[in-house]
Amino acid sequence: MTMRMTVQQLIDEFNHAVEESDAVKMLSMAQRLLERDPDNGDYLLLLLHTLEKLGRATEDLNLIQRFVLANSTNVVGFTLLHRAYTERGQVLEALLSLTYALSIEPDNKDCQALKSALLSQIDPKYTHVRLNVMTTGRVGHMCMEVEPWARAKSEQEEGCLYLFISTPSIEPANSYLYKLLGQVSVIVESEFFYRLYVSRPLLLADDAFAEFPYDLKLTVRGVSNNEIARVGFNNLIRIYNNYPPCLAINEDAEKIAKDYLHAFGIHADDRVVCLHMRDSAYMQRRFSGTDFSYHDFRDADISTYRDCVEDLIQKGYKVVRIGADTNQELDFSSPHYLDLCVNRDPDCGDMVEVFLLSVSAFFLCTYAGPFGISALFDTPMLAVNAAPAIRNYPKHCHYIPKLLYQGDKLISVTDICNGRKLGDANTSPIQLCFSGKQLADYGYRYENNSPEDIRRAVAEFEKRVNGDCFDDQLTGRQKSFLNAVAGELYTGDSKNVICDSFISDHPQAFPGV
Repeated sequence: MTMRMTVQQLIDEFNHAVEESDAVKMLSMAQRLLERDPDNGDYLLLLLHTLEKLGRATEDLNLIQRFVLANSTNVVGFTLLHRAYTERGQVLEALLSLTYALSIEPDNKDCQALKSALLSQIDPKYTHVRLNVMTTGRVGHMCMEVEPWARAKSEQEEGCLYLFISTPSIEPANSYLYKLLGQVSVIVESEFFYRLYVSRPLLLADDAFAEFPYDLKLTVRGVSNNEIARVGFNNLIRIYNNYPPCLAINEDAEKIAKDYLHAFGIHADDRVVCLHMRDSAYMQRRFSGTDFSYHDFRDADISTYRDCVEDLIQKGYKVVRIGADTNQELDFSSPHYLDLCVNRDPDCGDMVEVFLLSVSAFFLCTYAGPFGISALFDTPMLAVNAAPAIRNYPKHCHYIPKLLYQGDKLISVTDICNGRKLGDANTSPIQLCFSGKQLADYGYRYENNSPEDIRRAVAEFEKRVNGDCFDDQLTGRQKSFLNAVAGELYTGDSKNVICDSFISDHPQAFPGV
């Protein structure tokens, strides 16, 4: 039996080959070392140096990426990446490589010169780069990142090229929305750079990070969840109130959507109300390996919507239920009611949903992904069964919250909005708690809105909708409520508020209002 060489013997043989300038033997020894430890950064560097001698250093992109992931603070890897991407004509990836190299060595003159040359090649107006990774697997998160950033274009840094990285391994929660976001931003689809950022976010220098208006990823950069929510909601409120929508559905997509809806009796001149209520089916299907039951307190019972659907139909509306998956259906049949959640088309369902939310008279919803899509088009929204009772950011959005009880005691909505904490041992505010299990641990439970709560809220909200105009004048009770809340999330100029009917019908939940 032939004895295998030890690791030290392989290293000695490699060094001996270096002395003899025997690149072929160097290659063999480096490869054998990597057989022992495939992701060893030192051995990968030996192999790359050997390939450089052979004039083949950039032929294996995967090898260079492996080295960067194994030794991310070595600029050699990123400069090799730059060369490899440049040779392949992937200019943006080459630019990302240099951005990371300069995050490690900001005074590296060679990298600075290469980066300036690349930026000039793209457009002479660019002087620097900022980047971030996109959240594409969840609709609501995807909506709150790129689009509000793109709306507030005048607030972006002059001369800055913003690059947003997505990963092909995560299917966008709405493929058509993802395509629209690509019209207003530069998206780089790269599994490698996505993985690089997510696995070591602080490797990227602060001056190369592009912060979204509401950016949950700031936690890894040292910002608390409470601060992210406080600043983020106020950013969104300001942006949605001061800048117009920036997404546009093109004529081809519009025709496909209209033709599809026409087959179900929904015509261009119909007044449409979109309907969506959250249930657990979507998350169970899309993330089958993860238990999202802690979110179930945000779900709603479709049967409680029947009365308001009938009222809307009597007023001349056609009601279209949207959504990707469901475990419940409304026991109701009418030519003026269409359930596209049950009858969703696998090919154009995403596009039809976005189109409907862009043209609806208003949207009757819960807090879930489609809420964010509707906000992108400034479509008026009425959120019912809203939980938790957070401040809404869309331009036109009223809501009625689920009432919260601790045991049999009703917790004041005013107190919740003023920052009431979960308990003595936990100072996190209830309105930022998204875990039903944590709520239950402190004895809390949410109660769904009743059919009458929903019916009265819809009737009130419908009166505010008049074509392209929305009546945002607040009632005395609504003004009193806003005056009574002074929590961190209730700052900024927004007229989004709880429906007057709900405040009137539940005075015990609004003491002093």
